[in-house]
Amino acid sequence: MKKFLSFWVSISFLKQLIILGLVLVILIQGVSWGLKSYTQYGDTYVVPDLSGLSFEEASEALTNIQLIGVANDTLSYNPEIIPYGVIRQLPIAGKNVKSGRKVYLSLNDAEFARRALPDAIQMTRRNALSQLRLLGFTVSDSVEYIDAIGLDMVYGIKVGDSSVDVGSQISIKDTLLLVLGNGKDSIQ
Repeated sequence: MKKFLSFWVSISFLKQLIILGLVLVILIQGVSWGLKSYTQYGDTYVVPDLSGLSFEEASEALTNIQLIGVANDTLSYNPEIIPYGVIRQLPIAGKNVKSGRKVYLSLNDAEFARRALPDAIQMTRRNALSQLRLLGFTVSDSVEYIDAIGLDMVYGIKVGDSSVDVGSQISIKDTLLLVLGNGKDSIQ
């Protein structure tokens, strides 16, 4: 037992312990320095406000500060912003990011979005309204009634004074008018 205890307090053991401690400190500092260099610790850029700029101008501004602009699709149309101008960005303006990071840009459409008119014929008014509004269409609160046996059943859809066929591309800014049956039989 005396030999065992004498080993733990010997000069040889203490030298080895000090050398091990120095190697660990040097190793930890080296790894820390390497990680900071590899991850570009502290090297950040402030994301500029790109609102209203065209995609090309925004991309150029981001390239100048070593960031990458990526266009996102958008269903929004704002007539006050130029076509394909930046509406939103992520990360937002003023955030600090590292070089080479992507900034996602939501762009303004060139015109109001157009969508295919779904098949709402032979649906009830309530179902047709919910389906059309869910897709982003504007539906008038007023309706046009025709003599048809299905009360509040959709028999047609109009934009202005003209009837629209199912599948036609319609701007979501256009107001749709539902043509409904009044419950009276047209054959009498």
